Amino acid sequence: MQVICERGKAALGEGNNSIGDLIPSLFAERDLVNICVYLNDKADILLPPCDTPAQRAILEERADFKHRDMLIWSREDTRRFFAAGGGSEGEFEALWSVVIGSNDTLDKAIADQTYAGAGAGICYLVAGRKPGPHAA
Repeated sequence: MQVICERGKAALGEGNNSIGDLIPSLFAERDLVNICVYLNDKADILLPPCDTPAQRAILEERADFKHRDMLIWSREDTRRFFAAGGGSEGEFEALWSVVIGSNDTLDKAIADQTYAGAGAGICYLVAGRKPGPHAA
């Protein structure tokens, strides 16, 4: 579902969620030198009783997304992106239900303190320099 939505979002001219993968080649095409890529190394952990400030923030964000009927994007934006990416309305509803159901199962396990896990988003920092006397 996410891949179809990302294609649709790009097709609508509303951005590219995976642009980080392309930045090094875009830099090279523009003749930048000393191109380096750094990956975010911060992982999140949920470990009962989930009482650290960072864990509470994760749970608050999950609750906020659920309250606003969101996954990565709002339900309506997700629907638009999915359709623009080639998905059908029937497929959307079925996939949305599966993902929401998975989140509900995870939320119940967190509430029951039977879930422990880690995760992270992939974030890049890409750096490069314009060629010149100090580029080496």
